[in-house]
Amino acid sequence: MVYRHENCCKPEYCGVGAIGSGGILQGAEALSEEITERFFSGSPRVVTIKNNQIPESDVPRIILFFPQPCQLGYLLHGAFPLESLLEKSAEELIDVAIEELKKAGFPEIIQQLAALSTPELMIQRPYYTHHATVSAPGRPKWNRGRVLLAGDAAAIATLVAEINKQNQWDDITAIEAAFSKYEVLRRPFVTYIQQETLIARYFSSDQGFQKLQEYNQAVFSRNIEEIIQTFF
Repeated sequence: MVYRHENCCKPEYCGVGAIGSGGILQGAEALSEEITERFFSGSPRVVTIKNNQIPESDVPRIILFFPQPCQLGYLLHGAFPLESLLEKSAEELIDVAIEELKKAGFPEIIQQLAALSTPELMIQRPYYTHHATVSAPGRPKWNRGRVLLAGDAAAIATLVAEINKQNQWDDITAIEAAFSKYEVLRRPFVTYIQQETLIARYFSSDQGFQKLQEYNQAVFSRNIEEIIQTFF
């Protein structure tokens, strides 16, 4: 990916990444049954586990899931050094995951699960921060002509789910308010055009000619700058 505005858009590793396995395929049947009984009570296919003894920390945490029946996978989020994720073999990633689980005091059974990871199904995902201080002079704008950023394109994802939810509601509220205001401005004009189009007029009469002038004034003499200012 090429970043034209490198000083404001170049991604930066946020210090948190993920190591995971799409499924433990062999030798883990008994372990999978024990984990299911111990951690999946009332949860159909996905559960998140963290050490609550680590105060004010959202990582490390591990997500356990069943991509298929009798096939247990996991995704471990942790404060991994970037070099411990990139260009590592599957076996090295497994070792990093086990070490992180041990260091964070996760149950032995979870460490055993990581140790049984299938190398072919191992993944790593460093998470990056994309700086977008677009309000500064010279920085790219969020709109150009008839194109603008909205919704997810103008949102920011965080590792805290509640903040993400609030961002979504902020987006929904802002977009709804913008389009509601647009409708207030646009709908009366459209309604006027529709009504005048449906009325038969005889412009040879003085009254008809006056109505034609009013129509032309309403349609062709609008001050677009004044209309735009009403949005602010």
